[in-house]
Amino acid sequence: MSVDPEQLPHAEASLAEAHRRTEAIAFFARRVSHDLSNFLTVIRTYSELVLADTPAESPAKADLEEIRQAADTIVTYMQRASAFGRATNAPLAPTLLDDFVAAVVAQATATGRGPIALHATSHASVTASAAGLADALQELIANARDASPRDAEIAVLTSTCTLTEPIIDGGVPVAAGTWAVISVRDEGPGVDASVSDAAFDPFVTTKAGVRGAGLGLTIARAAVWAANGQLTIVREAPYTMARVYLPVSAAE
Repeated sequence: MSVDPEQLPHAEASLAEAHRRTEAIAFFARRVSHDLSNFLTVIRTYSELVLADTPAESPAKADLEEIRQAADTIVTYMQRASAFGRATNAPLAPTLLDDFVAAVVAQATATGRGPIALHATSHASVTASAAGLADALQELIANARDASPRDAEIAVLTSTCTLTEPIIDGGVPVAAGTWAVISVRDEGPGVDASVSDAAFDPFVTTKAGVRGAGLGLTIARAAVWAANGQLTIVREAPYTMARVYLPVSAAE
């Protein structure tokens, strides 16, 4: 993290443009994802019915299975698009950050691979959408797992910091004030250089499958923005750090 007065106006202008793009795409996602999901559910349901009536030895069996699997994949994709649309206008409520993060980490530990070290020391309350913030943190943990060597430890940390002047963290401007910070630290190489400038943009990804829809970081950032926070990713060798800055609403 560093203060760079000369780069601050450019970073703020880039962030404002990203807000405008995200809001426009989120509006579109909200309008179309529900209807498309309904149509795709019909395709999936009828393909399953036809599959059930098709003999195993039929040459059409494999083709019908491909249709069903494609429908399943697209339904899951549209669910992620719908989550993106909701993330920008989710209702906010006071949340005790350390307890909340501990619960999300416990769930991620139970359902995923590799250890997660938790260091929760913020003693802060924030105002956020619990569902949106949980989705954002789960996405950051999933990304950390994807990027790390197998069985490498991931650390999730909470803290507070008071900035007396704006900073630029990972190219993102963070305003002066008192922030609760969630950090997700991994031993991976960081964001791929080929997409680093657009890592938070929708549909930008180097992954395959539904996890490669290019919406995960976009959804996470939209949820953080809805809570008036910022999300940054920066390489701090030997670690990659994802940081969520949230305004402190009260201190424990």
